[in-house]
Amino acid sequence: MTLGSAQAGQAHVFAGYDRAVNDPFVVRRGLHVGAGFAPNEVLSFDTGLYGYPDLGEADWTPLTRQLINEARVSPDISKITARGDLVVRIAPFSREWEWLHVRTGFHAGVGFVRTKDDLEALQAEGDPRAMSTELQLHPTAISGVHAEVRTPYVVGLRVKLETVRFNEAVNGTTVEMKANRFAGMEVTAWFP
Repeated sequence: MTLGSAQAGQAHVFAGYDRAVNDPFVVRRGLHVGAGFAPNEVLSFDTGLYGYPDLGEADWTPLTRQLINEARVSPDISKITARGDLVVRIAPFSREWEWLHVRTGFHAGVGFVRTKDDLEALQAEGDPRAMSTELQLHPTAISGVHAEVRTPYVVGLRVKLETVRFNEAVNGTTVEMKANRFAGMEVTAWFP
């Protein structure tokens, strides 16, 4: 085992950036921080907090602009503004060199998302029915894959692709099942 590989009973912290990659109507990107504990080399338990700033129309994709401004059609836009999670990471596949340790695997867990409906895009500003579901908190199910590269200096880089699933009411009446896919990158630091 090299200095950079995971050891039993190690704590770690991480910070990173992630972005939703499958939403055709809005761009969601933000920063996150978290911490975890690895009881052994294969298994770890992580918790994280994520923030996504609401930039108004700057979050709209070109498709959304075209639908609203030209076709006068209102897509059901609901922006994730924050989320948190508790995941179990299992990384059974690893490769070790003298100065580098690579580990890949999958993760799953639970969490929450806070959403905010874009009432301007919905063309429902001031509508009491739409305002009743403008801000919501939803339980989530999370699943994904990840890969981590660590150095002998107990710092590393982790990339991940994960799906966050939840149900949401939009515009007061429409219930939608969401499956937002996030791609992310984070810097990790491990403590012996």
